[in-house]
Amino acid sequence: MKRKAEIAELRAKNIKDLTARIEKNYKELHFLRFSSSVGKQKDLKKARELRKSIARIWSILGETILAEGSKNE
Repeated sequence: MKRKAEIAELRAKNIKDLTARIEKNYKELHFLRFSSSVGKQKDLKKARELRKSIARIWSILGETILAEGSKNE
């Protein structure tokens, strides 16, 4: 249920907001990778969740771009 709510929330956003969210998630993932390589980070599950979240956002971004492209035709 939590994932469905997140997907509905993402679909309501525009392209600019989605790209900003992707950028934020990439920065957070980079920080997690760095901190885990140094040995500070113990929770590796968070990185997996971030990667999946980024993939979801990319999918929804693609859907949004295709939908807007078909509206303009």
